[in-house]
Amino acid sequence: MGIKVDVEHFATSGLATADFVIGQGPRGRAYIIVADGLWEAWEEVDCTIADEHVDYRIIGTTPTYKYDRMEKVAKLVQEGARRIGTKPDVRGPSGQGINPPCGALVTPIQPVSCVHPYFVDRPNPLMIRTVLRWIGVYSADTFMVGDRMDTDMIPGTVVGMRTILVLSGVTAYQDVGAYAFRPDYVIEHAGEIPVEAVT
Repeated sequence: MGIKVDVEHFATSGLATADFVIGQGPRGRAYIIVADGLWEAWEEVDCTIADEHVDYRIIGTTPTYKYDRMEKVAKLVQEGARRIGTKPDVRGPSGQGINPPCGALVTPIQPVSCVHPYFVDRPNPLMIRTVLRWIGVYSADTFMVGDRMDTDMIPGTVVGMRTILVLSGVTAYQDVGAYAFRPDYVIEHAGEIPVEAVT
């Protein structure tokens, strides 16, 4: 599409989670179960990674989530650690079909801890507001492009962005009518994004 995008233009749920935790108070202690991307985000913030006496228990999507780590998480939560998940999705696409992302990994701890986690990423509008602040733009001047009505179009609408639903992913056209709002644009694939959204 002729758009140059460098790595610093990508905002991840891991970066937003680290930003949120630091915003709650500097020099916190966190036990984290995450993939490499979130580890890199934590290297940039003033927060100590520890496995006891922690303020936060943070889970992201990772293939290394095993029963002993679940036991550790449950113990830390019972000792007072606040629960944070990077994103609430319980199913997501992968090269092998559907995989269990962060929301699915957090779910088994729920009955044990009796405490609901706080998810930083969509549909929480915090993630979008955080990114808008980072890049210094107003919501009215931006578009939210996504393939899900529930986690993409809802938060985009809430923060006042114009929205573009792409039908090449999760939401089908017949699903749109079940929601109380409409995206500004509904397109088949990203190549159909209207010119005014990229100029």
